[in-house]
Amino acid sequence: VRSKPAATDLHYLSAAVHFAPDAGDVNASGADGAPTAPATFSMLAYSGGPMRAGPFRDPVVIDLSGLDLGAEALPILADHMPYAEYALGHTTKKVVDGGALHVGGVLSGVGQMKEQVVALAKNGFPWQASVGLSFSRVERFEAGQTVNVNGRSISGPVNVVRASRLREVSFVVLGADDSTQSKVAASAAMGELMESDELTGGSADTGTATATATAPDVIAKINGEIAANYVRINAIQAACKDHPAIAAKAIAEGWTSEKAELEVLRASRPAVTAPNGIVADNSTGADVLMAAAFLGAGFDPIKDGGVDAKSCDQASKQFKRGVGLAELIFECARLNGYSRRSFRGDEAAMLRAAFSTAEISGILSNLANRALLRSFDAVESVWRDIAAINKNVKDFKQITNYRLNGSMKFEKVTNGGELKHAAASEESFTNQLSTIGKMFSATRQDLINDDLGAITGQAQRLGRGAGLGVNEIFWTEFLNNAAFFTGVNSLTGAGSALSIDGLAAAEKNFVEQVDADGFFVAARPALLLVPPALSAKAATIYVSTEFRDTTASTKVGTANVFASKYKPLTSAYVGTLGPAGGSNTAWYLLADPNDIPVIEVVFLNGNEKPTIEQAEADFNTLGIQMRGYFDFGCKKQDKRGGVKSAGV
Repeated sequence: VRSKPAATDLHYLSAAVHFAPDAGDVNASGADGAPTAPATFSMLAYSGGPMRAGPFRDPVVIDLSGLDLGAEALPILADHMPYAEYALGHTTKKVVDGGALHVGGVLSGVGQMKEQVVALAKNGFPWQASVGLSFSRVERFEAGQTVNVNGRSISGPVNVVRASRLREVSFVVLGADDSTQSKVAASAAMGELMESDELTGGSADTGTATATATAPDVIAKINGEIAANYVRINAIQAACKDHPAIAAKAIAEGWTSEKAELEVLRASRPAVTAPNGIVADNSTGADVLMAAAFLGAGFDPIKDGGVDAKSCDQASKQFKRGVGLAELIFECARLNGYSRRSFRGDEAAMLRAAFSTAEISGILSNLANRALLRSFDAVESVWRDIAAINKNVKDFKQITNYRLNGSMKFEKVTNGGELKHAAASEESFTNQLSTIGKMFSATRQDLINDDLGAITGQAQRLGRGAGLGVNEIFWTEFLNNAAFFTGVNSLTGAGSALSIDGLAAAEKNFVEQVDADGFFVAARPALLLVPPALSAKAATIYVSTEFRDTTASTKVGTANVFASKYKPLTSAYVGTLGPAGGSNTAWYLLADPNDIPVIEVVFLNGNEKPTIEQAEADFNTLGIQMRGYFDFGCKKQDKRGGVKSAGV
């Protein structure tokens, strides 16, 4: 169990990687008693896979392609402690190779801590490494999604740190294995943020070291304490298998396994409700709090929150109708040892205590995401029907799509003849990602008022805002088409009005199109896009099986050849109230976007929904801040995928 001082933006990601000092390089003095060069070391600082690390509820991966390795000489510390006595040395090389981060350097420290590190290495102790990072951009991948990072495919749910900077690397005694969850948090008084839950382990060969000034009995004592603590932690974890909050507290506070087992027995008793309705103190896990928060916000914890039935049932018993915002924060603070019952009077201390673990951030983010996505999905999304969707964009650089033209038409081969090579030409179309987003906050007044709706309500508005933002950008690009739909791809005049004759004219122009080499495109239209003013007429043409001419003495066929032929789509954005270029008379006959797309939408790593996450804030003044963002781009592609009819 480790702690660190506050007032730093570092995030510590533990990687179970062993220290490997260079053989023969750690002598304290030469044969004649003169000092030799300081000991050197090398380590696999990060193996490139997913880890448990705060402030994330789900596993996290550092994208090494976006890692800034910082200055040539970075601090090497003991256990992330930024004090002179814990300074062990500095780096001389940092290399990203094979999807992993390798670090080497010199143990240039002069204190007792450095001597103990070398002494334990001499004794064969397998030191582990933990990297300290500051990061500025994180991407979220949900369950069922996969992402390629560091040369491997990783399944969600996972958070990928896309932009980060290496600040320091530490020697640590003990990292968690993949069956352990040590929620290492700061005290409520200091408001610190720590994390070191490891998901995957990796190791390197442990080298040998010679000669230190540390006495053998000191080394033996340290080894004994490490071994005893390791046994204690394993026993606590076994006793608290279904009570991670008790396990975290027991490990942090140095309890014996017997004390931890007793606390589990107490926590397993039915909750007793006091006369004032306050539930008696009881250890509450993160899943139970998640269920209680979803109940309090009016969501289904199982369907919307992904919580199991057991946790949902416990939340219903313990919190009745769920928790409000203030009570949720108090419960998360209580997991960190905060004991004051009243929220008023010391909001800052409670907030610091609550946010010193990943639990509160994960709960609020999941709740806000659910509210956001519900509103986002409710906004008009006709753009999805007419656009090609590209989910394979990995970064924000411009991409280029190619369409082959050329003489690809098969030709007759004479007896004994050879197949001819096609003299193919190509056309190119570009696209590029961008980011849109907003921030919102729940104020101190919202916390005191216990208003969980301040989170969900704001998130719902944010989701609607994301949907409106996507529509505005998409349709602005689509309607800027005066120089796009030209020639046979544009109909004007009275004959272009939406009617049987107008559709016939647009269809004729569409099917007679040729490519740049003069060959028929040979595609068929599939969609009829209209503004609201033409919605009823488009629907009538689509569903009617016949049309009658009411003029006396006129003989006409009554069958509607366009019945059920072109699916009608209506968007308010293509009318006069939408972006520039909209019209109440213009309509579009479009191909299936998977065949010939007139416009393409791209998403970063296949994420088609906006993301909401906890944002850093001054909790003393602003309460809770969250941010929502969406990485997507859109651009017109091939005009042969459509015909625009002006309608006048």
